[in-house]
Amino acid sequence: MEHFILPPEYNKVDEFGNEVPGGRQRRRLVKEFALQKMAEAFRNFKKNLTRDYVNKGKTPDFNGQHEKLKDDWPEFVRQKQSEHFKEISKKIRIMRVRKSSIILWGQEDTAFRSLSGRRWRRT
Repeated sequence: MEHFILPPEYNKVDEFGNEVPGGRQRRRLVKEFALQKMAEAFRNFKKNLTRDYVNKGKTPDFNGQHEKLKDDWPEFVRQKQSEHFKEISKKIRIMRVRKSSIILWGQEDTAFRSLSGRRWRRT
């Protein structure tokens, strides 16, 4: 995190060498947030590559944004087209549908489940 420029209250120590109260905690939170955002961006990048190129049977031009993919592209395609990956994708799709579905019990009772699955309401 040395390349980040953070406000002084996020430093571990001030200019006199005294520890800033809560500075380490704040730095840890900023680092966790940055790593979460980086992971999310990387997942979206891989998802877009799979959607735009692998599923359509295309190969990207290895220029500009995709320049560093050239060495890893065959392994990436092999992984995304494997049976193991397709099985996991199918399970995730089924789970996503289950989270957002309405469960019907007979004609009179309808139960609506929240996304967390904890609260039920009868109508």
